[in-house]
Parts: sequence; C-alpha cells; structure tokens
Amino acid sequence: FKHVNSGEGGLLVTDDEDVAARAVLLSGSYMLYAQHGAAPEAEVLERHRLTTPNLSMRMSELAAALARPQLVELPARAATWSDRYRTLAALLAADSRIRIPNRPDGEEAAPSSIQFSVTGSDGGPPDQAWMGAWLEVAEAHGVHVKWFGRDEPVGFTSRYDHWRYADEQVLHTTSAVLAGLCDLRIPLSMTDAHCQAVATVIRGAMDATQSGPASPPEAQPPSVSSMAAIRSLTASTAFMGRNMTLHTTSRPSSSQVMMSTPLTDMPSMVVSNSRTAWFPSKTCRV
Repeated sequence: FKHVNSGEGGLLVTDDEDVAARAVLLSGSYMLYAQHGAAPEAEVLERHRLTTPNLSMRMSELAAALARPQLVELPARAATWSDRYRTLAALLAADSRIRIPNRPDGEEAAPSSIQFSVTGSDGGPPDQAWMGAWLEVAEAHGVHVKWFGRDEPVGFTSRYDHWRYADEQVLHTTSAVLAGLCDLRIPLSMTDAHCQAVATVIRGAMDATQSGPASPPEAQPPSVSSMAAIRSLTASTAFMGRNMTLHTTSRPSSSQVMMSTPLTDMPSMVVSNSRTAWFPSKTCRV
C-alpha cells in the first residue's frame, strides 16, 4: 500500500540471535516480525520487541531506481485514493457510532488508508470488549480493521505506552482518543461496490455485537449478497497484504448466523497471512 513501491533488501550474517532479532525489528517489521523467514525464535524477539524502535531504513540505489519511474503515476493514484476515501467516509459517517476526521477545505491528499473513531453509547470512548468483538466478526467476514486501543501492540498498531525504549508517559487524553481509533487500508483496486461491502461488514458487525440499539435502518448501506463482489474485493494482493490465502465457503458459519440483517446474505470469509491454511469447501490462493 505504499504510494510508490520499490521492494526491500539488505543482508546481515550473524550467529548472535539477539543481534538478528534487533535487526529484524529495526529494519521496519513492526509487530509482524514472526513473518520474517530468517528471524530467531519467538522468545528472542519477545526480549526486544518493546525496547527496539522501528527505524524503517530500507532505501538503496536499486530501490530508488525502481521508485523513480512511478513518480509520474502519483497524481492518478492520488485521485483514485481520494475518490475511494470520500466514498468510504460518507458510508461510515452515516453511522452515529463512527466519526471521521474533519478535512480542511482545499486539502490535497493521497489517502491510501482511512482513519475513523468509534464512540461509545454516551459519545465517549467505546467499551473495549465490544470493540474486540465487532472487529473479530468483521475479520471473519473478510474485512481487517486495525485498532489502536489494544493493550498489546498488534501489526502496525503500537502506541506510545508500548514503547519501552522511550520515557514512560501517562497521556489520558491521548489514550481516550486511541481507545476508539481505527485504520482501514484503501487499495487502488477498490471499487464503489467494494466500499459498500466493506461499510456493510463494519456496521453489521457492530450491530451484531452491541447490546444497545442498532444503527437506523435508513442509514444502513445496501447489503451485499454477491459472492463475486466480495471475492473480487480480496482477489488482489493489494487489499490486505502479501502472500495471503483467501478461504471461502458457501455454507453459513456460526458467525454468519448471529449477524444482523445486512450480513445474513454474505458468504463466510477468512483472510489470513499464512501460506498454508484450510477451510471447508474450496480454497483459492491470491
């Protein structure tokens, strides 16, 4: 999802497992270090993951040579991302539980992701158990939303109180904002129909796991019952990440049965980063 892609590279030979662990973390693995094919054992990385900053220093002359020809594509890419952002923002903002940041007039951006805040019934920070529940349901239906309110860092979502290489701080207002802050990637291959499907999953997952009233029916985006539309959403490696396996089945899963109306017609989907995984019925690799 970089605006310009040029690959990554570098070589380090060492017999010191702690050096290897710190190199993996320093290079920019975030909390996805377990995917590194040459990383040491998990317990070694565990010793360093919260005390080693992510420097993301991976540029080389070769990478620069690959990136330069893509610069001319940036205006078109930015226009596509901005259009998809506006579509998603409108669909999500129709739900009173979701707040989209105000964007200044005249702003020009290239939003390869969208950030939004989820609020509780009183307009304050949401219940953390509920956040985890609806995110899990959304994930089961093929929509991965990153959440900055978790107690432990996951993937790209580390925050200030996870960084033990910095002085300890207690920032109450910041923590309240992070409690409901979410991030969703926007691939260039996303269409308006995909945006509708994603919004349906997110809002339907919230409804299915919330004890309070659901979002108003008139604010609900159209339900998506087409398997082809959902499959095409994740058919590109640009949607959720690289080396993914997409698992689909026409048989309703238990999470489907519990879903509210907008999701009852949707196929059960699981998207994972694993190269080898199995799910009943048919499996296709993307």
